[in-house]
Amino acid sequence: MEYVEKITREEVRSSMEEYITEGTGHSVDFATIEEAIEASVKSIHQRVNDFEVLTQEMIDDQAEDYDGYLDGAEVGDLVWGDNEMWVSQGTVESWIYEEEGLAHGKDLDVRDIESLVADHLIVDRLKKFNSK
Repeated sequence: MEYVEKITREEVRSSMEEYITEGTGHSVDFATIEEAIEASVKSIHQRVNDFEVLTQEMIDDQAEDYDGYLDGAEVGDLVWGDNEMWVSQGTVESWIYEEEGLAHGKDLDVRDIESLVADHLIVDRLKKFNSK
């Protein structure tokens, strides 16, 4: 969408680095933590920029198969696209709450951080648009 500022790779990397600690782990698929971080940055960047202004048609189309993911959203709100469904700001915020609760006080793996960073970046964009 033209009127939603794209999330850049630099933003993704910066957000990832906020969560990386000495105790952060990574998959054996990667030789180093830096390789794991770069793979996560690429993955996040590829999937976080799918935003759309919600229409009644979008609500009707997904009501049967994906009920609940648009909770709290109204026609005209910005929503985020997650594969085949649209997701409201409130739903992504609930995901963050759950992820942070599970992560509290633990050393995380880069893949765990990936989900948390993606959700925070998405919510930031949704908030900027929906607070207007």
